[in-house]
Amino acid sequence: MLKVELHTHTADDPSDRIPYSTCDLIDRAAESVLSFEQLARLKQREGGLVVAPHPFFPAGSALRGYMNRYADLFDAVEYNAMFTSVVNFNVLGERWARRHGKPMIGNGDVHRLEMLGTTYSLIDAQPDADAICAAIAAGRLQVVAQPLSSFTAGRLMADLLLDCVRPRLAAGSLTLAPPPRQATETQRRREKSGLYALNP
Repeated sequence: MLKVELHTHTADDPSDRIPYSTCDLIDRAAESVLSFEQLARLKQREGGLVVAPHPFFPAGSALRGYMNRYADLFDAVEYNAMFTSVVNFNVLGERWARRHGKPMIGNGDVHRLEMLGTTYSLIDAQPDADAICAAIAAGRLQVVAQPLSSFTAGRLMADLLLDCVRPRLAAGSLTLAPPPRQATETQRRREKSGLYALNP
């Protein structure tokens, strides 16, 4: 069994302030994918895997209505690490996955190093990108998920929200409207391994 994490942020993310650096997670340049339609064409041409990240979380990056609109595009649904024993938006993703016959895959959505290893997947596959993608699509995996304490989840969320506010406070440009999202370099590239993540 392989221990796999498919949702990790780095200091390269222009929207979220990540306080640690890491090697570039995508080592080879690839084609730009800026829409669901382009992703569908890329998947048809190259194969690979499309995982729906935190689809029903109360966040601007959640997929919500796109899940049904592009249901055939998604190969798996993320079980995200940001949950507690009381508040767990993954339940909605689990229901959707069951209705559509899709597997769940555990990911840390790592914004802080302490989040790494709290939720991940054990996958029955050889250490090869194609084998991993095939095993996930076939549901040959086990999600390992440990709920965060309410205190830890609250502290992490407060820290992440403050990271959005601090630069604007420092610049004196804090407004109620969030800044417009721009595609990151990571979003414009994909690993040749065929593992995809999509944030609208």
